[in-house]
Amino acid sequence: MEEPKGLSFVEQFVKEKVPDLSEKKLEKQLVNLYQKPILLLCEKSGKVKKKKQKKSLRQCKADLKRALTQNSNYAEYEPLRKMWSEYIREVLYVGGKKQVDMKMAQEVFLKADLHGAVISVVLSNCKHLEKTKGTIITESKNMFQIVTLKNTIRNIPKKNSVFEIIFENLRVTIFGDQFCIKPSQRLTKKFKNYIPV
Repeated sequence: MEEPKGLSFVEQFVKEKVPDLSEKKLEKQLVNLYQKPILLLCEKSGKVKKKKQKKSLRQCKADLKRALTQNSNYAEYEPLRKMWSEYIREVLYVGGKKQVDMKMAQEVFLKADLHGAVISVVLSNCKHLEKTKGTIITESKNMFQIVTLKNTIRNIPKKNSVFEIIFENLRVTIFGDQFCIKPSQRLTKKFKNYIPV
């Protein structure tokens, strides 16, 4: 069947590829093709939002642990120790006092943030941890994580342990059983007098 002359390439192409179209549908299709051009490029309009992947708590803790173990040089924590010393000095000597009241010093150390304090283990159920000395880098409810003088990171349980912090001329003994709470909750906790057996 011969097509009438004067048909454009588009009309011929549509008639060849879709021969079953009625005249009305063919006209409608041709009008759409002429008036609404088709882009052959597949560009999406607007910006595509990337989905943020949520890290699980376990992954975050693993990343933190990895970062801490890679950075386990005792000397690198010197700024943290200096910052803690300035913080404790500021809290102990409030109002420019020259002397420290021992009762107040006990309260201060009980409720102070210990990140950066140089701590040593006096007694522990784990005998290999005794006489371990280092800087506290993280503190949890039941553990102190310290970087030792030998550039290793040790996790020291608070339960059944006795710790000692020496600051200037003060020697503070900390009973780990009393510290088995979250550091943030220590501010509001009321401590009773504790005598070890």
